[in-house]
Amino acid sequence: MKVIAIVVIALVLMIPMSSAFASWHWSSPYKVCGMDVIKKTQECHLDSEESSAPLPMESAKMMCSNGFKEIVKKTTNDLKCVKDSSYEKLILRGWGISV
Repeated sequence: MKVIAIVVIALVLMIPMSSAFASWHWSSPYKVCGMDVIKKTQECHLDSEESSAPLPMESAKMMCSNGFKEIVKKTTNDLKCVKDSSYEKLILRGWGISV
């Protein structure tokens, strides 16, 4: 009985370490390059001025309702719509990057 309990506990603890556990955000077409968000097809050059070039607006735009602003969530690199009142707080806390 002890052996079964130890095996079950070991399997439960190993779930977060599996590659499939964190693969849900890999489907985003964007990635973070320093303080900028770029397409995954672009190269990240932190030492050059190219990394500070903004994304083309047509590829980065999302239609947000009135009272909401677009922001890129750092952990998933997805565009999100957030309230105007929350926008600055989320950027200051490191949750997202402005588009």
